[in-house]
This record gives sequence, C-alpha cells and structure tokens, in this order.
Amino acid sequence: MAPLLFGDADSPRSSRDLNEQRVLAHVAALKGEASQARVAKLTGLSAATVSGLIHKLEDKGKVGISDDPSGRRRQRIAVQNLPGVAIGVELGQNHISVCARALAESTVHYMESAESGADRRDTWVEVTTQLTARIIRENNLSGQPIVSVGLGIPAPVLPGTGEIFTPAILQGWERARPGQQLSSALEAPVAVDNEANLAAYAEYLYGCGRDTSSMIYLKMSLGVGAGIVNEGRIMHGWHGIAGEVGHLSMDPSGPVCRCGNRGCLETLISTGHLVDQAKDAHRGFGGPGIPDSIDDLIASARSGDPANNRILHEAARHIGRAIAAYCTLINPECVVLGGQLGTQAGDLVIAPVRESFESFAIKESSGLICKIKASELEVTAPATGALAWGMLANTYH
Repeated sequence: MAPLLFGDADSPRSSRDLNEQRVLAHVAALKGEASQARVAKLTGLSAATVSGLIHKLEDKGKVGISDDPSGRRRQRIAVQNLPGVAIGVELGQNHISVCARALAESTVHYMESAESGADRRDTWVEVTTQLTARIIRENNLSGQPIVSVGLGIPAPVLPGTGEIFTPAILQGWERARPGQQLSSALEAPVAVDNEANLAAYAEYLYGCGRDTSSMIYLKMSLGVGAGIVNEGRIMHGWHGIAGEVGHLSMDPSGPVCRCGNRGCLETLISTGHLVDQAKDAHRGFGGPGIPDSIDDLIASARSGDPANNRILHEAARHIGRAIAAYCTLINPECVVLGGQLGTQAGDLVIAPVRESFESFAIKESSGLICKIKASELEVTAPATGALAWGMLANTYH
C-alpha cells in the first residue's frame, strides 16, 4: 500500500507523476532541510529533472523555496499545505519507541515504553497503538491522518514481503508479518525493515552520514547489528541478512550464540555479556564496581574502575576487528557507532576501536579514508529512521 501523501495507490500514474511524488516525499522526509542537489542525489534523478519538478510543485503550492539562512549559495525547500502525520516505530527486544512528525513541520516528537517489546509478541501491537495515540494527542497532532508508518524490527526482514523468516535471531517470530498487524491497528500503510538498517538510514539522512556517499552503522546493545547505506540505498542482500555483523564468528571455539554458531561478535560485546563479565570480575569482593546494568558498568569505568575499563577496552578491540573485516568488503566512507556502547560509552571505546581497526584493516580502507564516529541521533536513531523509511520505501520500488 502506497503512503497517502503520494495520492491514491489504485489510480493510474504516469512516470512523471511518480517522479513528482518521489521528489515530494523526499522533500517532506528531509523536514525543511532539502536542497535540489540533495533531492537529486537521494532520488537518483537528474538535477534538471528535479529542478523542473520542484518548480512544478511550487506552482501547485505543495512546496516553498527560501534562501538558506546559513549563507550558503543554495535554497532550502520545504513542503507546504501537506496534511498528515508520519510515524516511526522501533520494536526493540524489550522496549518500544515511537516518533511522530507532521509532514509540514520539522519537529520530531519521541516517546519510549518499556512495557513491551519483541520479547512479548502478544502485547506489542496494543502498546505501540497506545503509545502512538499518546504521542499524537500530547503534541497537538490530532485531527490529521496518519499517512505513513515505518517499523524497525531486531531481525532480518525478507525484502519486498516484510516477513521475518529466521527463527535463529528472533525466536518465535518466524514467518510473522508484523507490518500487516500494525497496519490493521493504525489503519495506515506500514513499511518494515531491520532496526539497524533504519538507524543507519537516519544517520545517513540527518546525522553523521549526511555528507557521505556510503556508511556503516553498528548498533551495539542487548543485540548487535549493522546497517549499510550506499548512495542513499539500504543494502539488504538477497534475504535481508546483509548487516548481521553480530553473527560474524570472531572465535570458532568461543561461546555458543543464540543463532547456533560459536564465538559470534554478539557473544563478545553484547551489553548483557559485558555486564556478566564485570560481575564475574568483581565476584566475592563487593564494592561499587559490580554493575547491575550496562549504564552502571560504563559509569564505573568512567570513574576509574580498572576491571570495567578493561572489559570495555577489549570489547572495543573486537569491534575494531569486525569493522576492519566489513571495510575490506564494503569500503565505506564512514562508520557510525550506535546503540548503548556507541552512544553512552563513545568516549571510552572510540580510541581503542580505531586502534584495533587500523591494526586489522588494509591500509586502503583505514586511516583518514574511513571516519569512525559516535552516533549523533543516539537512542532516537532507529525510530527516526523508521519514520523516514515509512515515507520513502515505496519510492524505491
């Protein structure tokens, strides 16, 4: 189902109409920060085609053009008189995040609930629906239709179907089509993708990667995943498994992973694993170094606890090695570290990540050629990317 802002999905549309809708969708997604050059880059249309379509949309009163207040020699394009609300949802393993934005505004509103998540398949739709209603009500967005929804899932999603097909990574969800469930509940079209893919998409559009041509985003929390964006396109692979860096085997003799392999990156750097390591290191000795959560571990390391500092340092070394392997294959311009390790422990891990990366990477993909940065969008990245993907997914088909 095409988003309503594109018009009636059942009516015949010419190639020019489709291109006009693609341009309008990208201007709306860029929330007042669009330029003709950026829209051309993201849509793949020529600069001349985009220029003509922008002026046609301006004549129709759908977009407005103004000078860039930064003083750069370019113009900013923003949608006008376009009703509707776009929604983005991150279905985390044990939490749900929702963000919302009126199409004609730039402010993104964000809320999170720990009442449910992918670990509670029986309640996630109800909690998501309630959270969506609340964010709309509390931010004066009522009275406008929900025109698009993006949904991020912590598992590979089969491209084109929205189906979760691998029970190894999200148990109990095999063959589920969560987008259809959420679409029925919200009475709006839903585009589904892996949550790390959508976080990468958000950083590419609005964060660390907005001035790059290609980037990798690593989401390192309870689970570990990655999203790859190249020339404005999310790399999915044949069955949507591209980016499952958490299940890259780092040690064939290592601990068994939930996916069935041994020594996966996730078994070495997931937040649960790191907390367990810290508890083992301090067991029997008491003191403030024993963490109950990754937040505690990071705070303790930052205050100088030697064991917890070592735990984060070694996790960073594994991350750097995994990035080196990725960069040899993908050769990105930028790597963004997200999730709790990237956003909360960024200052503690980026230097050892870089050191390890440069030890394992070939010279042509390391050094100044590839930038390693902490996420700009932090915890909001997956839901923000979902919001954008809900608006734009159909324009790439």
